[in-house]
Amino acid sequence: MRRVRLGRTGLVVPFCGFGGIPVGRDHLTDEEGAALVARALEGGLTLIDTFSGYNRSEVRIGMALKGRRERVTLVTKSRSRHTPEAFEEQIELSLSNMQVECIDVLLLKNVDNDTCVGNVQDHVEVLRRLQDQGKVRFTGLSSHSPDHACAAIETGLIDVAEVPYNYANPFFEKVLDLAAERNVGILAMKPLGGGRIFGEAEKGAPETLDTLVDALSFASTHPSNPVLIPGIGSEAELDRYLQAIPKLRRLTDEKKDELRTRASDLGADFCRACGYCRSVCPSGLPIDDILPLLDRMKHVQTDNTFKKQLKERFRALRADPEACEECRKCVEECPYDLPVPERIKEAFEVFADK
Repeated sequence: MRRVRLGRTGLVVPFCGFGGIPVGRDHLTDEEGAALVARALEGGLTLIDTFSGYNRSEVRIGMALKGRRERVTLVTKSRSRHTPEAFEEQIELSLSNMQVECIDVLLLKNVDNDTCVGNVQDHVEVLRRLQDQGKVRFTGLSSHSPDHACAAIETGLIDVAEVPYNYANPFFEKVLDLAAERNVGILAMKPLGGGRIFGEAEKGAPETLDTLVDALSFASTHPSNPVLIPGIGSEAELDRYLQAIPKLRRLTDEKKDELRTRASDLGADFCRACGYCRSVCPSGLPIDDILPLLDRMKHVQTDNTFKKQLKERFRALRADPEACEECRKCVEECPYDLPVPERIKEAFEVFADK
């Protein structure tokens, strides 16, 4: 496993880590989730990114960390829109959930608007106090807005930035460029673009090993030396990453342009399957499974056999078309401002048996 320096933190970490959203979901028990994390750590994915809002993710990660903490770089988050008091309370919750005394990198989550950028100074003051207490080592942010991520980095208060980066989402190149200039570490979330960048593939599961290698190689080639943070929620997904990682390589500019061209017809309005919408849905609808299936049905050139498979996957979700309360909490949480309730309704219409 190639290792890189995480910006000015001086932390030397594997260039591919473990994204903790899927491991917190209900398809796994606590024991199964902890076992999956433990196996990922043994496979060399020793940087873990999580958040207390990812259902049972932190609890299961904490179970896996017992006896392994000293080998792991632990990254978690607290919401940047919180008051400083609530911001600190969420950090204390994470420490309790994972049964640890220190978080290596604490990210201000979703620095996506002017208000959150304005909160950076106050929240970093909280983090400085927690650093003095030995509870936090380094400061960071996560963002789905390239402009606001750059503005926060420009404050000089941020050690690490986590942003989406893949060949279908070129908007964050300027964030990575600025990070390289300012010696800020980069965590690259969504290196597979929520799965839609793969034509005939289920979410996060490329049709071939080569397509996975291409995607991960693209995301890891930038001069900022980003650390990839793919979400992993099953043994099969983990196996694919462990098979792909030894095959990654630095891409030429020509190959990167080829991949960008391949993805250009996707547009900017596709679901990245980040899972934030599902975490706030009062009905627990699997939105981040529904919308990628809809995107594939509408936009991926495929045959009737694959369309039938997409329908079978949709039916297997056992989602209730009446479950959406149209509370629009999903819209408020979506970092890409997608009209989620309307897309959900469209999905049930597209996948309905005629």
